[in-house]
Amino acid sequence: MKWCGEVESRLAAANHHALSQTESIDALFRAIDEISSEARAKRLELDKLVKARKVAIREDIVTTAAKSLQIHIDQINSTLGGKARMPKIVADFAGAIKGKKTIASLRDAADSELARAKIEASQTGDKMRTNLNSFAELAADYVFLFNDLQQLVLKENEDLVPLIKVRISEHQRAEEIRLEAQREQIRQQEVQRLEREANERAAAAEAVGKAPVATPAANPVEPPARRVTNAAPSAKVPPKQTKLEAKVTDLEALVKAVYEGRAPLSVQTVNWGALDDLVLIDGDDFSMDGVELQQVAA
Repeated sequence: MKWCGEVESRLAAANHHALSQTESIDALFRAIDEISSEARAKRLELDKLVKARKVAIREDIVTTAAKSLQIHIDQINSTLGGKARMPKIVADFAGAIKGKKTIASLRDAADSELARAKIEASQTGDKMRTNLNSFAELAADYVFLFNDLQQLVLKENEDLVPLIKVRISEHQRAEEIRLEAQREQIRQQEVQRLEREANERAAAAEAVGKAPVATPAANPVEPPARRVTNAAPSAKVPPKQTKLEAKVTDLEALVKAVYEGRAPLSVQTVNWGALDDLVLIDGDDFSMDGVELQQVAA
């Protein structure tokens, strides 16, 4: 481009010099104009190429730095076990090289921004690994409570640990309330069943007691021949046939009597269905006096 400019200047000087020495002024001017136009076109073409090359160099430096940062982030992600991923790390490489003129200054500016972004990414990765370790230690059995783990691991560890403990504690409290309500429902159903059976037995016994009892006809008693007595004759009526049957009026008193040995164990029956329901609810935590868990075929 500099050469083209010099050519144009020399041609202009030659133009002035030729005016005093040539006879064919028109021919000279045409020749000078043609050469000047060619030189200008060449200069503009070269100018475009230089500008395009500058843009290409800048874009290449920015792209190389961005790829290097992404490789660094991918390496950090590989250490997180797939449980979370690194957030977007902002790096303004285009802004960093803005205003720089030489290739060396462009690369220095891009490298400085790359180093800053890598440090930020490494610090974020260290924090996430620490939080994932805390999560594995405290909430291994409660992963379903932390669907927002990706956001949680970006917190400071001193903020995350109490949050994990509180969330698990609230879940355990709610679960205990639910299980206790189920157990209480089963207990009430069992008490109602025993009372209902006791009432049915009592009603059956009462019905039997009120039923008419057939009595054999009394044999006529013939007075002894020629025997005189002052007592009036009487016929014996056989007693009404009845039977005794137990009626449970106080279930807790009966259970207590069995416990203290004042009543045989056979007066009570086990509701296996209700007992199996309690085992199903409590699982391995099931505990009841006189009952032990055993493995059976499913």
